[in-house]
Amino acid sequence: MPKTAKLLLYQDCNSVNCFVRFPRKSSLNRHSLKILIQHKGNGRFLTGDGTWSDDDQSAKDFANASQAVQFCKERGLKDVQVTLRFETGLPDIALSVN
Repeated sequence: MPKTAKLLLYQDCNSVNCFVRFPRKSSLNRHSLKILIQHKGNGRFLTGDGTWSDDDQSAKDFANASQAVQFCKERGLKDVQVTLRFETGLPDIALSVN
């Protein structure tokens, strides 16, 4: 299992693209990563029905970080971050959404 992940964030005026790179022999795949919207103030996660939950298992899982950031901006969500949550034990990566 890889011990580190490298986050590459590219930003232009229209979008944010986020790539997480793992060492070549990584067993990680898209199913071991959840892309969630998390409230910074209370730590709760946005669910598919638009409510907030303490349980990350019931949170809306986005296809990519760009989609999650766009979702936040379109809905005017404040005090939130996009959280990359790894089911393999790697630490979360938080991307602030302003």
